[in-house]
Amino acid sequence: MIDKSIPAATYAVFKVGGPDKSKDAWMDIWSSKKLKRTYTGDFVVLQDNTVTIYVTIRK
Repeated sequence: MIDKSIPAATYAVFKVGGPDKSKDAWMDIWSSKKLKRTYTGDFVVLQDNTVTIYVTIRK
């Protein structure tokens, strides 16, 4: 296990189901014009075969 610090920020959170759905979710996130992304601390959590994507955004 690797221990990392996650920056304090405002995050948009996307629960996308299984790992096979993460590519499509990222494609939607990358093409979104509505998200005001900061690109400072995006990360993904895989737990119990569910992928949750956290994307840093401006308030």
